[in-house]
Amino acid sequence: MIAPFSPGLIPIPEISIQGGVFLEPAAVEAQYYAVALRAIYSVARLIGRAKVAVAL
Repeated sequence: MIAPFSPGLIPIPEISIQGGVFLEPAAVEAQYYAVALRAIYSVARLIGRAKVAVAL
Protein backbone atom coordinates (compact mmCIF):
# COMPACT_ATOMS: atom_id res chain seq x y z
CA MET A 1 0.00 0.00 0.00
CA ILE A 2 2.96 2.31 0.54
CA ALA A 3 4.02 2.20 -3.12
CA PRO A 4 0.66 3.50 -4.50
CA PHE A 5 0.69 6.32 -1.95
CA SER A 6 4.20 7.55 -2.78
CA PRO A 7 3.23 8.35 -6.41
CA GLY A 8 0.09 9.91 -4.95
CA LEU A 9 2.26 12.32 -2.97
CA ILE A 10 4.16 13.43 -6.07
CA PRO A 11 1.21 15.19 -7.79
CA ILE A 12 0.70 17.42 -4.73
CA PRO A 13 3.78 19.58 -5.52
CA GLU A 14 2.81 19.45 -9.21
CA ILE A 15 -0.63 20.81 -8.37
CA SER A 16 0.92 23.63 -6.31
CA ILE A 17 3.37 24.39 -9.13
CA GLN A 18 0.55 24.34 -11.67
CA GLY A 19 -1.45 26.59 -9.34
CA GLY A 20 1.44 29.06 -9.28
CA VAL A 21 1.84 28.81 -13.05
CA PHE A 22 -1.87 29.37 -13.60
CA LEU A 23 -2.04 32.22 -11.09
CA GLU A 24 0.68 34.21 -12.84
CA PRO A 25 -0.98 34.19 -16.30
CA ALA A 26 -4.26 35.04 -14.57
CA ALA A 27 -2.59 38.09 -13.02
CA VAL A 28 -1.09 39.00 -16.39
CA GLU A 29 -4.50 38.59 -18.03
CA ALA A 30 -6.05 40.76 -15.34
CA GLN A 31 -3.48 43.47 -16.11
CA TYR A 32 -4.21 43.15 -19.84
CA TYR A 33 -7.95 43.40 -19.14
CA ALA A 34 -7.38 46.46 -16.98
CA VAL A 35 -5.31 48.09 -19.73
CA ALA A 36 -7.90 47.12 -22.35
CA LEU A 37 -10.72 48.54 -20.22
CA ARG A 38 -8.77 51.79 -19.75
CA ALA A 39 -8.15 51.97 -23.50
CA ILE A 40 -11.82 51.33 -24.26
CA TYR A 41 -12.81 53.93 -21.67
CA SER A 42 -10.41 56.54 -23.08
CA VAL A 43 -11.58 55.82 -26.65
CA ALA A 44 -15.19 56.12 -25.48
CA ARG A 45 -14.37 59.47 -23.88
CA LEU A 46 -12.70 60.66 -27.09
CA ILE A 47 -15.73 59.56 -29.11
CA GLY A 48 -17.98 61.31 -26.61
CA ARG A 49 -15.93 64.51 -26.94
CA ALA A 50 -16.00 64.20 -30.72
CA LYS A 51 -19.78 63.84 -30.63
CA VAL A 52 -20.03 66.90 -28.38
CA ALA A 53 -17.72 68.81 -30.73
CA VAL A 54 -19.82 67.76 -33.73
CA ALA A 55 -23.01 68.70 -31.86
CA LEU A 56 -21.55 72.13 -31.09
